[in-house]
This record gives sequence, structure tokens and C-alpha cells, in this order.
Amino acid sequence: MGAIFGRFDRQGAKDTETERERVAAELRIWGPDSFDQKYSSCSFIAQSTLVISPHAVFEKIVVTPSGFIVSADAIIDNRTELLLELDLLEADATALSDTALIALAWEKWREACVSHIVGDFAFSVFHPDLDYLFLVRDHIGTRPLFWAQRNDTLVWSTSAKVIVDHREWTWPIDDMAILAFQASPENPLPDTFYQDLHTLKPGNFVSIDRGQTKTVRWWNPTVKSKIELESPEAYARACRAILERAIQDRCHTSHLVGAHLSGGIDSTGVAVLASRYLKTKNKSLCGGYTWSPAFSKEHPDYGPKDERRRIVLVGEQEDIPIKFGRSSGSNIFEFFSRPLDVEGIADLADELPTLSNASKDGARVVLSGWGGDEGFSSHGFGYLGYLIPRLKLRNAANFIRFHTRGLRNIPNVLSMVWRGGFYLMLPDFLHNLIGRFQNKVERSTFMRTDVFAKNSRYIRDIKRALRFYPDPAKNIKACLDHGHIGMRMETWAAWSAPHQLQYRYPLTDRRLLEFLMMLPPEALLLDDRPRGLSLRALEDVIPPNAEKHDLANEKFRKAAREESLQITMEAVQNGLLSEDCPWFNMQEFRDAATSPADQSTTEGVMKFAEVMTAMRLWFFWRRAGQSRN
Repeated sequence: MGAIFGRFDRQGAKDTETERERVAAELRIWGPDSFDQKYSSCSFIAQSTLVISPHAVFEKIVVTPSGFIVSADAIIDNRTELLLELDLLEADATALSDTALIALAWEKWREACVSHIVGDFAFSVFHPDLDYLFLVRDHIGTRPLFWAQRNDTLVWSTSAKVIVDHREWTWPIDDMAILAFQASPENPLPDTFYQDLHTLKPGNFVSIDRGQTKTVRWWNPTVKSKIELESPEAYARACRAILERAIQDRCHTSHLVGAHLSGGIDSTGVAVLASRYLKTKNKSLCGGYTWSPAFSKEHPDYGPKDERRRIVLVGEQEDIPIKFGRSSGSNIFEFFSRPLDVEGIADLADELPTLSNASKDGARVVLSGWGGDEGFSSHGFGYLGYLIPRLKLRNAANFIRFHTRGLRNIPNVLSMVWRGGFYLMLPDFLHNLIGRFQNKVERSTFMRTDVFAKNSRYIRDIKRALRFYPDPAKNIKACLDHGHIGMRMETWAAWSAPHQLQYRYPLTDRRLLEFLMMLPPEALLLDDRPRGLSLRALEDVIPPNAEKHDLANEKFRKAAREESLQITMEAVQNGLLSEDCPWFNMQEFRDAATSPADQSTTEGVMKFAEVMTAMRLWFFWRRAGQSRN
């Protein structure tokens, strides 16, 4: 892994040596182990490398026999299969880097090569004589990729910062991106915060051929073809086999590996299977990293359902050192000022202490269960809508019983039948008319009333909730297409770069996701229960009654929020928000920042989220908006 940068000017203007040195310094933050560059009278291509896999020591930019220049931020997980498709023996490919394999795949399949590659990647293929550029991002978005074109000049990079800091251009802020973030900070932005700077969406590629731009969604898996196996056990075995392969591929490194670990199914399953695999190689996980606090007087044992008990139990059984969280109000306040314009908009400040812990432990890879809820451990949204019209009422009753812990609470049962069943069957016009799952279209994040009035239709579209259907596989696809998974990955990639650390996500492995979306609903929801397939596949791995019940962590977070609000109030009283940002009703913003909301109420937590979003934008405006807007 690492980072890439490219610049091409059709008129022959080239970067100065000083500019190339600046780009190199920025890229080395992402990949300090090696650096390669190629430049000519009209182009400059650079690539840095963070060595993870054994093949990464051979990484460099590749020029193919037909003159294409290939640079990549990539780690390929299906090397064996890809080598076979390329008619190469594995023994003869030990010195072939992943960039070299991508170059060979490009020579054989051109743009279609991406469908043959499984792994985490963002790469570029460039031919100056043909005036051709191809940029692609993996199916889920583990690696970011940005590009811009002005007149006869193209620039692209996996680091937004290296482009925004490019001294050749100025970057006006996009007011509609600011508005989108204010209206719905939990959703991916339509594009970046800067005019003309584009982010490539996960699972997409863009080709620019003699100035003509084409964007294609290359990963669009089917949900119609279904895999039919002989028994529930067969589905569980098949799922387990793919999952184990995904985890093992991501442990293929000579460096230390750590893992997220909570009391839930996803991170526990990944951590335990990774630990057991590493032991077969005489290695071990260097840490199991949890956001939850250590047991203490402030955070005592809360009883049998305290997920920290399961975390400690797993650590003891699997010899995984447990590293508890240490987030604080000062961490959150410092988070407010981080550059969201070039790091991404994900807001999980809890992960910053985890990064620090993993870095101190010497980890270079941290495995995460992120993305499991959307596929591997699906809760089965849409399953009732699938069962009811098929009159599979016993299955439906079983599913409701698991969700509501019984059938005696009639209002809860009826609510679930409507919400998870009949509502999803409505035609689009009725579904949108009723709008059961749509957010209220209201002014938020201290938005100016005149701005809201002028853009209310745009805000309504930005805040529109996902449309789900009576088909669990189709709903998995909708969640994956939404982009929120890649949104967090993009931020974590930027956060982890200075720590020389790489996140890897086995539960978003393309092979696993495509398998899940081709299962009959009854196989995905084995035993008619939420997460049925994952529970059966991991029944020898996860502790009994594994579930997310993080009371200690919620109290930990509550205390951190309260502390951060107190720090914010004192800072504002000392003049922090004295400058008026045109994006806000500043008086309303200042009043909220100096009147901390009660964090024991849902309304108070929502108000905290509003203050946090506004603070992040205000720091962005003070850093970049004043000079560029």
C-alpha cells in the first residue's frame, strides 16, 4: 500500500523540481518504505510504498510494453488465481509486485482487468502519447482516489491534500458540498468540498480519452442468480470457508497484525479466526483494540451483559492482549479541528486513540469488522416482506420472535410487520408519499434561514433515506451502493497514514459479498433469525450470547462528550467563535456552544452532534474558507 500522484499537461508545461519534492514528501507520509517517480516534458507520476505483503518490496511504477504507465496503491488478495489467469506460475512471480501484476492484467484485459482483481486498491493507468488516463477504485472504497481537470491539465492522487496543496491552482470551496454536509453529515458527500476536485466513487472507474470523460460503475453484482446448496450446514460451511480465506489473505504479512475487538459478532469473529490462523504460522495478534474503557471505579463491571466480559474472555482464550479505549473530551475537541476537507468526513473520534495504541504496539495491519452489518451479519431487513406474500407465516413468526424477544407485545409485533413487511412492498410513489423512513426536512447545523429557504428542495433530496425492498439481498446491495462504508474507510486511510498502518476489512471482501448476495433469503437468515448465517458459520468461534451491549462504552462516550462540550464552552467564552462564518447563523451557533446540552437525553446527543458538525466546518472555514471562498 502507499499513495500515488500524477500530473499531465497537454501543452507540455511541467512541474518544477521544488513541486516534485513537495509531492514526494507528502506521498512518503503514506508510504515511507520506498518512492518511485517518472517525469517528462509533460507529465509527472509518483508512487510511494508502505510494505505490507512480501511482494511489496519490489514495488515501483511500471511501464508496459505498449507504453502505459501504471502506478498503484494496492494489495492483491487473489494472487494465485490471477497468476493462473495470466498464465504465470506462482514460483516465477515471487518478485512481481502487485503493481506489476496490475500492469500485466491491463495488457491482457484493458479496462476489464479490474473485475479480475480482488483486494484493496486504487490505481491509475496513463499513456501520454495517447492522451489517455484510467483511474479506478476497488469495489468498496478501501483506498481513496481524487482527480481534477482544468483546461489542458490533469492531476490525480490517492491523497486529496497533495492535490489541494498543489501550488499551480487555487481551490474555491463548493457551497453545495458545505450545504450537503450541514444537512446530512452522516451521509457521503456528492463530491469533495472543492470545486473541480472530484472523488471517484467506490466500485467505479473513470477514463479520460483525449479529453472525453467516461465514468463507469464496474462493480454491480447481481442479486437475481441464487446459489442452491443441500442444507443449512452447507451454506454455513461455504460462508466460513470464504471468510477464512479473506482473513488469511489479509494476514499475509511479515509485520505485526492487530484487530478491532468488541463484544459483537463481526469483530470477534474476525479477531478469533485471525488469531488462530496466525498461530499456525507461529505468530500472534499484537493486540485486540476496543473502544470500551478498562474496568475501573468510574467504569465498573455492569453485570453479565457487559460486553467487556466477553472481550476479556476472548482475549484470555485466544491469547490476544486487550487494549482498552482511552478517548476523552480533549480528544474530541482536538478532533473538531482536523482537516475534514482532505481527511474525509467520518466522525468516529474514538478510533484516534486506537490508532495510537496500535502504532505503539508496532502493528502495521489492523483488521476490522467494519461492513459486517451490511452483509455478513445481516439483520435481515426485507425478510418479512419476502416471507409474507409467500405465506411463509411460521418463518415470519419465528423472525419476529427473535427481533421482539417474543410475540406478546402486540404493538411491537404489528409495528414490525408494517415497518419490515408491508411498507417495503409499496410502490415507489406510495412509499415516498408516506415517507416512513425519510428524515424530516428541517433546518440543521445552525444553517442560515435564507440559505435553507433557497435550497430546501436540494436539502430534501440530500436527506432522503434509502429505499429498501422486500428482498434482503437487494437491500444489502443498496447499503453497499450508498457509500457510507467507503466514507469511513477513506477517513481511516488518511488518519492511519502517519502511523504507517493499514486497515484491512475481511467482511467486505468482494468474494464474500458476492456470495452473500447470491444466497436465498432463507440461507442468509438461517433459522429465521437475524444474523442467522453468521451465527451458524461462527458457532465455534464467538462466545455464547455475543451481542453489542456496550453500556460501559456509552457512559464512557457520554463523559467524553460532556467534557468536550465544557472545553468548547470555555474556548468560545474566550473568543473561539468571534469570527463570523457565512455558513452559519452565528448567534444560534454561539448560544448552543455556550449552553451544553444534557447528554443523558436523545435530544441532547443530537444537539451535541449538531455542535460537533458545526465546529468541524467552522475550523475548515477558518483554515481554508477565508482565503479561498
